[in-house]
Amino acid sequence: MERKLERYIPIEEAARKYNLPVGLLTKLVEAGKIKAVKFGVDGEEMTGVAERDVIRVAGQRISRDQVAHLRGKPIRLNQAVKKYGLNRSSLWKWARQGRINVLRDEEGVLELDEADVAYIALLKKMGAVQQGRAILLPSS
Repeated sequence: MERKLERYIPIEEAARKYNLPVGLLTKLVEAGKIKAVKFGVDGEEMTGVAERDVIRVAGQRISRDQVAHLRGKPIRLNQAVKKYGLNRSSLWKWARQGRINVLRDEEGVLELDEADVAYIALLKKMGAVQQGRAILLPSS
């Protein structure tokens, strides 16, 4: 059984990529909320942070309240793809897994809760949803 190694990125890169203050990331490392390693590059010591932990923290900073006005509003799968730029098969899979609330599923019509779709689009925009990786949805 192959074990996947955790990906670490420099703390400054994580701050830039996920729009988080370096100071916040440093405090979370010190508090043990984000795993970190020290490494050297060209004789300079740097701090690397576990990208998955940073994604989790960044996702928690996005509130579902930002899309609450869309709660219960139906959006068809194809409309969601066009409006939010998300992958059709991913949306379908997430709906089947219960990660997106399905409002209607009959006769070839799949209507999703637009609030869930919009929330995932926000997460994607900030890098918490990446192609070929499991979706990381922070709890509500």
